[in-house]
Amino acid sequence: MNCTGILPLIACAALTLLSSLGLPHVATAQTLEWVRQEGADDLPWRGAGVFADGLGNVYVSGAIGHTGSENMDGYLAKYDAAGERQWSQQYDFIGRHDQFYDVRADHLGNVYAAGNGRASSPDIMHGDAIIAKFASDGSLLWERQLGTNNLFVESYRSVAVDGDGSVYAGGATTDQDGDALLTKYSADGDVVWAHQLGTDVYDTIYSIVTDVSGNLYAAGSTEGDWGAPNAGGADGFVSKFDSAGNIVWTRQIGTSETDRARGVAADALGNVFVTGDTRGDLAGANAGDYDSFLTRFDAEGNVVWTRQFGTDAFDRAWSVATDGLGNAFVAGWTRGGDFGGSDSSGDDAFLTMFSASGQQLWTRLLTTPVLDQNRAVATDGRGAVYISGYTDGSLAQPNAAEWDLFLAKYTVVPEPSAGVLLMLGGIAAAAFERRGRAGRYVHLGTISTAQSTPSATPCDQRSG
Repeated sequence: MNCTGILPLIACAALTLLSSLGLPHVATAQTLEWVRQEGADDLPWRGAGVFADGLGNVYVSGAIGHTGSENMDGYLAKYDAAGERQWSQQYDFIGRHDQFYDVRADHLGNVYAAGNGRASSPDIMHGDAIIAKFASDGSLLWERQLGTNNLFVESYRSVAVDGDGSVYAGGATTDQDGDALLTKYSADGDVVWAHQLGTDVYDTIYSIVTDVSGNLYAAGSTEGDWGAPNAGGADGFVSKFDSAGNIVWTRQIGTSETDRARGVAADALGNVFVTGDTRGDLAGANAGDYDSFLTRFDAEGNVVWTRQFGTDAFDRAWSVATDGLGNAFVAGWTRGGDFGGSDSSGDDAFLTMFSASGQQLWTRLLTTPVLDQNRAVATDGRGAVYISGYTDGSLAQPNAAEWDLFLAKYTVVPEPSAGVLLMLGGIAAAAFERRGRAGRYVHLGTISTAQSTPSATPCDQRSG
């Protein structure tokens, strides 16, 4: 934040305080800017991950099928903010079935993808976890595989990077009745540490994220006692690790029914958001079948609030992102007829926004008469929200195959918000903020008792 002078400093501090308190915006306007659909004749395309780097670049990961077989290759694509594809690449690392579940990019433009691959022979059922680093043009820099033997399957479901260039991958192995995997790699692809974590029953990591302090958060599910006694069936969990891989705290989320934590996000304000699905009464009565949930934790692992939402049919939250102002965006799909006030038919992709106080602000559906599943959500710090998944229908063009990959962009514009009145040495200073269409901080204004007209001072603070 570049603000000079005592009153601008007070103003910036006041606004930072307002954000940290989690005060919700009164209203937000949402616009569906564009939808892109990718597919080829008789070839399934699956969107699984999305990431926006804040520079206008958007990355999508997934898998693409082979002609005349059930084999698939890992798929990556880069788009600009207008939805124009810059490049796309298809990768075959192991031979029979490769796919990328998640994607990230670092501040240098390098791209990272995590997933798994199966051996070339259909009679061999083992598979290895895969993590790969690519240059900004999609060319491969390095690729690493993690596996045990022909009896087990390993898979990375999520990838994260930190400010030091380290890369983290989280997932699971079928070894030991199913354990979670968590690995840290250097920027050159060397293993720094690797952990196999779990109980004596099935455990898996679905999602990981790093924060600005270098901590790592992992969300997943366990059928055992992962930090607390199991409440019944599968429970969700979230664990905080330091950069050395030591567990700082663990929280287990569960009811007597099945509960899974599938997505995690963290922001610079110390908030940790976990989303997933439950068949129980996690935060109110279950509406029917699986409901979605969102829980906000503070940096110490204390629950701030939990929201359970859904219809009388199947609802599954799969991914969560935050805008850096305490708001959260949840992505998934629903089979209910009325989800968040929006009519649904079949499997429909949804995007829901929650305020920092847990208020469900709005829900938007992407829907066709057939299957539409939302698998990932990302924000860019400029007021844009991206979702990605796959569809059997025609969201943006005629469907080319059984599944087509889709990528959609929404812009979310908060209403201008006003700040606080501070007293410093007998001087009263009021701080206010204004936001442009992209949702960024455009300028701050200060009004003191010593001046009769407001003054504006540029301030280089951006959401996200």
